[in-house]
Amino acid sequence: MQIDVRNIDRLIAELSRINNKIETSASDDPSVLEALDEVTATLKELLVLGCSSDQPEVRRCSVYGLSKTCDPMDTEILIASAGDTDPAVRAWAIEGLGKLGLPSAVPVLIASLGDFDSFVYYSTVLALRRFSPDVVIGPLIESLNNKNVLVRQRAAKLLGSFKDPRAVDALIDHFAHDEPSVRYEIIEALCQIGSPKANKLYIAALEDEVYEVRCAAIKGLRKTGDDSAIEPLVQTALSYKEHRSAAIEALTHLCGVEAIWPLHQMIKEVNQMAKEVASSLIKSRMLCVLPNLWEQSQNSIVN
Repeated sequence: MQIDVRNIDRLIAELSRINNKIETSASDDPSVLEALDEVTATLKELLVLGCSSDQPEVRRCSVYGLSKTCDPMDTEILIASAGDTDPAVRAWAIEGLGKLGLPSAVPVLIASLGDFDSFVYYSTVLALRRFSPDVVIGPLIESLNNKNVLVRQRAAKLLGSFKDPRAVDALIDHFAHDEPSVRYEIIEALCQIGSPKANKLYIAALEDEVYEVRCAAIKGLRKTGDDSAIEPLVQTALSYKEHRSAAIEALTHLCGVEAIWPLHQMIKEVNQMAKEVASSLIKSRMLCVLPNLWEQSQNSIVN
């Protein structure tokens, strides 16, 4: 017989239907309620036993059933199943742990961020997002030190989704010494949180070797940048053809709509006219943020 998790759904639904019918009929016969309790207990025992079966299909159905009943007594079984060799078993176990919402499950869930199976990873993110930020922010910050690059990368991404300012300092501290994929997620996370404390990091990241990191840094400066970002953004527009459009957009956001034409002119030709146009823009803003840019730009290669 083919084992299907839908059979578990149907069985749970039928038991719930019978239970509701008995409750609404206000039966005075205790034997009926006892019989229903016995059936439910037997089903529960079978599900628990099935979690240790050597057949993946049985384990899937059993863990799936426990993930639907959401009994705190099953926490340890679900934690153990989160390390199963079968990805479907891991995913159902993680879903159940997320529904239970017990802090004791958080370390297991964070470790599961490094799972290579996309279904398991997706289930892990959904499970962790069920928790209060007060429960998961600390462990997620600690996981930025994890040896597994996937855990670090996905933890940074998740920290961004919580938009909790408590994560800002840790994300900034971990940026310089990590892999490109993690650096990118750190910048993206800081953009989501939207803290001006990250502006210096964004400016430094404009010179990152990785294209995606530079893109994210420009986006961050567009969101929270101040006058200190103008010179680095102009230099980025001059030095990186692939970033000109985004850098000009960020500069326009910082300087106002009156900056659109002069910024375009400045990029088109690096000569005396560009100097004058840009200087006029800066004066109109009463800023003095471009002390050495134009001398440097004379030697820039503008394609």
